[in-house]
Amino acid sequence: MRRHAAADALRRITGSLSFHSFEGSSSVAMKQSASIPYRIDQGRLRVLLVTSRTRRRWILPKGKVAPRMLPGRSAEREAFEEAGVLGRLAKDPIGS
Repeated sequence: MRRHAAADALRRITGSLSFHSFEGSSSVAMKQSASIPYRIDQGRLRVLLVTSRTRRRWILPKGKVAPRMLPGRSAEREAFEEAGVLGRLAKDPIGS
């Protein structure tokens, strides 16, 4: 599987990513970024998931975008902090 085919497969899997923080009965939009760490292993797409600390659910590394930080750089930071992985950013983001 080539890199472009992997990106297309990830887009189909994830659809549009949107995150919100809920405070009381109204929702407040919070700018977050997430990474989808993946690799191609013997022609197969492998996606890395991590477990959340509190509920122990499988999640993608994500977090709030720090002031003056670009969302892509924030996604890289979250991937390293939460999963211990380093990688390259895709040319185009997935989701909005």
